[in-house]
Amino acid sequence: MDLKYAINTLRMLICFYLFVSDLSQKGYNNVVICYNHITSNFLHKNNYRQ
Repeated sequence: MDLKYAINTLRMLICFYLFVSDLSQKGYNNVVICYNHITSNFLHKNNYRQ
């Protein structure tokens, strides 16, 4: 397992946690922005590995 992949996975988990905790509150838009940023970054880095 490569380190960049592990870091990206960790980021996604953190973002998912923020997403779940935010659903009980109100800041939904911030979570969506965060999630989109991380997934696009994740996909972008994976494209380099091919």
